[in-house]
Amino acid sequence: MKKGILLLFFALTSFVVLKAQDKLSDLTVIMEIVKVEADDPNMAMQLEMMKGSKTEMLIKGKKTMTKMDMMGGMIKMNILADTDSDNMDMTMDAMGQKFWINTKPSDSKNDPKQKAVLDGAEIVVDKNVKKTIAGYECYLVKISSKETPDMKYETYVTEKIISNSGMLQGFQGLELPGFPLEFTVTNPMMKLTSSAKEIKTSVDESKMVIKTDGFKKMSMEEFRQSMGGGFGF
Repeated sequence: MKKGILLLFFALTSFVVLKAQDKLSDLTVIMEIVKVEADDPNMAMQLEMMKGSKTEMLIKGKKTMTKMDMMGGMIKMNILADTDSDNMDMTMDAMGQKFWINTKPSDSKNDPKQKAVLDGAEIVVDKNVKKTIAGYECYLVKISSKETPDMKYETYVTEKIISNSGMLQGFQGLELPGFPLEFTVTNPMMKLTSSAKEIKTSVDESKMVIKTDGFKKMSMEEFRQSMGGGFGF
């Protein structure tokens, strides 16, 4: 169960830390898990429970808040990132297990392993493959790396939302040509697709607060190890 939760965590937080702004205003983006696949029956069952779950991303200036409430409240995650202060706080409540991870987004850029992944990254842009998502015209971008051959992404991005930099799990620091409104993450254990269902050019700032009382503070590496470790990230 822990291993499955961690895989879901990384898949669902694929596009949550972004310096971004719409050409018109601040943004609130509602994403929904629309498709899940897995060969292993236990993993397939866990993924099926996540289908239909929504993620709310609030982006105001250089701050991003991501709020997830899944499986009827059994799993709750909140991620608050501030580019100016180079700080990111993540809280995760997984069936009573409460974790608080505090990191600096810039740390990933100095990680030798992460640098190797970025150096070996390949971005394939295909503007001929288009899709309209939540009213925005998007085109296909495929992402992979020689360092993590089992982890692949297909995403549809729009250039009408400006993204200066991103934190794509497994590819932290990778620059994308636009803002992702749909993504499919594939690894040997699963395939998951999340798509934007609603986009608003306004933000409820009262939601951009993270509470850490009662959560166990740890590093991202400690969190990975507590959940089983590894997974190619």
